[in-house]
Amino acid sequence: TPVQSLEQLARQSRINYTVVEGSQTHKYFINMKYAEDTLYRMWKELTLNASTDETQYRVWDYPIREQYGHILLSINESKPLPNASEGFRIVNERLDGDFAFIHDSSEIKYEISRNCNFTEIGEVFAEKPYAVAVQQGSRLQDQISIQILELQKERFFEQLQAKYWNNSVRGECTNDIDSEGITLESL
Repeated sequence: TPVQSLEQLARQSRINYTVVEGSQTHKYFINMKYAEDTLYRMWKELTLNASTDETQYRVWDYPIREQYGHILLSINESKPLPNASEGFRIVNERLDGDFAFIHDSSEIKYEISRNCNFTEIGEVFAEKPYAVAVQQGSRLQDQISIQILELQKERFFEQLQAKYWNNSVRGECTNDIDSEGITLESL
């Protein structure tokens, strides 16, 4: 069964995976592992030092799933890569589908639009919005906000996405119905 999420990727051992060393994605997994470790220490302190009045804290099963520590361990075993090009190259060479590259979603979508061997799995995680910074109190703030809203209303950003992602070599790829689930074509 193909992996369909980050959680499933973390639970299996057949597919190796990694990130670009020092990237935002790498830092995300490091920070999440630190958060898991901190929560575990707090839980342990709370349960072991609970007085008789606080019996509700005496829980022996740790209530939080520790997946990010496992993910970071697997990433370190596979060795983080020096750049994204190397990650895409390795994925492209591993035709058995035994390697995954976790990276920025917009770069992945772009590479998928150019290469029929790639597929994207799972949901976007740790998404951060883009922003335009102007000096506080600047008259540009309202003008920029209005122009961005106008572009959204005119569907300009959707047109750009269609131009650079949807109208690509992807349309020339053979359709692998097994990996798509139920589609109109397969019905």
